[in-house]
This record gives sequence, structure tokens and C-alpha cells, in this order.
Amino acid sequence: MLNRDVRAILFDIGQVIVPVYPRRAAEVLARNARLAADEILAAVRSHPLLGEFQLGRISPESWYEEMSQLLGLKISFLEFIAAWNLVLGEQTLLPEELFERLAAKRRLVLLSNTDAIHVARMEQVFRFPRSFSARLYSCAVGLAKPDPAIYARAIEAAGAAPGEILYIDDVPEYVEAGRRAGLQVHHFQGAQPLLAELRARGLLD
Repeated sequence: MLNRDVRAILFDIGQVIVPVYPRRAAEVLARNARLAADEILAAVRSHPLLGEFQLGRISPESWYEEMSQLLGLKISFLEFIAAWNLVLGEQTLLPEELFERLAAKRRLVLLSNTDAIHVARMEQVFRFPRSFSARLYSCAVGLAKPDPAIYARAIEAAGAAPGEILYIDDVPEYVEAGRRAGLQVHHFQGAQPLLAELRARGLLD
């Protein structure tokens, strides 16, 4: 029997609410770079400053300059922003009205490792962020999963005891970190299993 005593829900964003397509962005960047798409993906993922960018310690302008030098980009800052945002899908994996329905019953908190460029885009084109009482973006709070400190911040933002919070994420490492923080957890592996669990917990009609 699932524990139905849930007062707040924490949601990850990437591959839970919004699909991500890193290769799509890399292919567009490759048209104006000295590296191929696969090389761009590898270079970005292994870059020592990527984590700093996601922690908000590097501005979008500085990240653009860093990427321009690394990849040999011949595009403007605004063109880079547009290409970088191609990582984000146009349609959500979960229906946006789901968050409105959940927010009417429980406190919702976003908990995402992301950068300022992607945050600006998501806040502009999606309505789901408006259903969340708190939005803990790594670039805004200077902390990132799986650091225990960001889970402590999320628990505080949720305004509930850890055992009264349901945490939803697609990354096993982050799910386990949430479990260690005392949260109830759901390893996201698709919309239908999550919706079924929410119904089983009495969180959806």
C-alpha cells in the first residue's frame, strides 16, 4: 500500500516535464563550428566549466565566449542562445494541466539542475512553472543535485516534513539522494507509470 500522506511534490524538469535533445542543438552549432556534432557533445559534456555555468557562477555571455573559443563558433550571442535552447523540446512530456490540478491540492516545487539560458526559455514558453510555489533552479540557488544541501533547501521550500514530500526524478543517482534525504521518491520512467502512482496515492482523481 502506497503512503498517501503527501503534502508536497518535488519535480525535476529535464526528461520528466520537458524532453531534452542535446544532439539537436549540437547539430545546429556544428554548422558554424570547426567540430562535428558528436565532438561538440563530447566537448560540452566534459567541459570543466559546465557545472559552474549550471551553478550560476558563469554568465550566459561568458559561457557563449567560452563555447565560441572551444568550438570555433562563428555566430552571434543571440544565435548561440537560439541554438542552445534547441536542447529543450517544444511539447511537455506531462500535460501542463496536470500541474494545475496538483497545485490545487498540494504544494509543488521545481528542483532542477539547469542554466540561466534554459530557465529563461522555459519560463517564457511553458505555463507549468506558474503552478509551482517555489522553483529551485541550480543556477539561481548555487547548488545542484545530488548535493544534500539542495535537497535541504527543497524540503524547506516545500514546507513539509521530508517523509511528507514526494520527489520525482529520472536520474537514479538523484532519486537515491532524495531517498537518503528522507523523501518519498518516484523514479520517472514515463508519464503513464507516474500518473498511475499519483492516482494510487490519491493525488489525482
